[in-house]
Amino acid sequence: WNMKFHVVLGTLNAVLWLLWAGHVRHPERRTLRLFMGLLYSALAFELLDFPPLGGLLDAHAAWHACTVPLVGLWWRFVAGDVAWVCSTGGGLTPEASNGGARG
Repeated sequence: WNMKFHVVLGTLNAVLWLLWAGHVRHPERRTLRLFMGLLYSALAFELLDFPPLGGLLDAHAAWHACTVPLVGLWWRFVAGDVAWVCSTGGGLTPEASNGGARG
């Protein structure tokens, strides 16, 4: 049940990120969509276990090998997000950014 639980949580996480990316006009939303698509494609290696190929590369090792280059995409999204939030307040109005307080 542990694997099923984490697959459900991961799927919910992906859906929420993709809904957010579809709703917000973030400059790096395409990077986020690409990252999520590649990450969840690589997840197939973790879920669909197979014996080692040539005695060296099993499903878990393939999962890790696929996730290494994804760090660059995630970093591009995070750096773009920081720049976007710093320049625009993340799309928040002045009222929303201070909890609605006036003055």
